[in-house]
Amino acid sequence: MIKIIFILLIYFCVTVFTIPPASAECTIVWSGDLSGSVFTAETSRTQQATLEAFGGIFPQDPFTDCSAPYHCYCDQFPSWNNYSQHYMFHCNLVYGNGFLIAEDERTVSLNGSWNESLWSPLTEGRTVTGVWDVVCNTTTTTIIPTLIELSFFSATPKLGGTVLQWSTEAEINNAGFNLYRSESENGEYIKINPSLIPSQGSPTQGAAYEFSDKNVQNRKTYYYKMEDIDINGVSTFHGPESAMPRLLYSLGR
Repeated sequence: MIKIIFILLIYFCVTVFTIPPASAECTIVWSGDLSGSVFTAETSRTQQATLEAFGGIFPQDPFTDCSAPYHCYCDQFPSWNNYSQHYMFHCNLVYGNGFLIAEDERTVSLNGSWNESLWSPLTEGRTVTGVWDVVCNTTTTTIIPTLIELSFFSATPKLGGTVLQWSTEAEINNAGFNLYRSESENGEYIKINPSLIPSQGSPTQGAAYEFSDKNVQNRKTYYYKMEDIDINGVSTFHGPESAMPRLLYSLGR
């Protein structure tokens, strides 16, 4: 009788206190100069997730027309660098017997960053950058906060330009920043940075940033806004701040 009661107690404990593992639906999300997402079976940034992120961010070869007199010399697959912990793909576009027309290099790193560098004799260099991560929704509904704590954002006029500065106290899941300029406070704002300014802060430590806008005229007022973008592509705007570059600004204040 005691043995039966003991067995029943064990069954009861297992039945009541065994919690089934939470089911997860995970997505690889990337943002920056390119943004998008793909589903994945991975639940965190792994080597496999890095390869899947590479295929999502760069679904096609960089050069689509390689017919004569052009030739493409490309890696067959993205290669894994165990030391740097990234996948890399390299491709050259050559004219005739060997004149290099363009060179493209793509990298997706396990640390959550990605970039593409394109070079040609005509356009020189161009780089696009961003970040990626694995985001999972589970039955326990894990909330991933996305927040920056901004210390200040300022626009300081100089001779023939404006210096934009901002500082953060903390950055949680922040991908980076964009800057926008307008000729009126409520007018159309145009992005002035060529690519996303990557985040340098962390959840426990902020960072300081600076950007010089030299595409302006003296004695003309400009308005600036700063945008922070999280790893899910959600953005928040700050500002506007105004500045009037002027000739001999230090004497005319």
